[in-house]
Amino acid sequence: MRRTIEGCTFTGKMEDLRLTASFGLASLDHNENATFDSIYQKADRPLYEAKTSGRNRVELAR
Repeated sequence: MRRTIEGCTFTGKMEDLRLTASFGLASLDHNENATFDSIYQKADRPLYEAKTSGRNRVELAR
């Protein structure tokens, strides 16, 4: 998904626009008693790591 976004091209007035995306990923164990908020927070940390480490990256929760 990140590479697809990065590869988008535009025509006309927006042709110099360059899009990138950073993602934070977290896994969910089926035995884990997780809530939406706990998984969101788990993925939010690596998202900010990706943004501060140069952007246009995918970082995994540890």
